[in-house]
Amino acid sequence: MSYTILFTNYEIRGENERLIEEYKLSLSESKAETEELLKKLNYHFIGNDDVWGFRSGYFMSIAEIIPLTLRE
Repeated sequence: MSYTILFTNYEIRGENERLIEEYKLSLSESKAETEELLKKLNYHFIGNDDVWGFRSGYFMSIAEIIPLTLRE
């Protein structure tokens, strides 16, 4: 099965967040290989099977692993 990663990037200032950008990266790797890629990019598992993220200063990025179906 193929996967896409939906990246959502935010600027965080105190209690406020501002969406900076959102984009998808399509992959043909397995889910385990996709997770290894996110680890290499310094993302950390954040509690849901398919949601990873990291925060640095005022920047936060969330990566969601989404399985591709034949319809997409």
